[in-house]
Amino acid sequence: MSTMTATSLRPRCAACQETPEGGLHDGLWVKGLFICSRCCETLPHWLGDEVEYARLKESLKCSWRGNPDWRKYLAIAENP
Repeated sequence: MSTMTATSLRPRCAACQETPEGGLHDGLWVKGLFICSRCCETLPHWLGDEVEYARLKESLKCSWRGNPDWRKYLAIAENP
């Protein structure tokens, strides 16, 4: 069995499924899911039919389904 070190840990992006060169520090962690910095930058421009968008949406859905604590971050909207 090999010993894992910080340099051997490489996350895989929940959207593009790639491992960024910067490893753990080259992206954003959201509820246990890793999103690489490249996907974070392009995320606002994704369309609903893109593969990355569908992967990320499904990953988030599965993550939230397994952990209902996300509801505590919701706020009641007031009518303007």
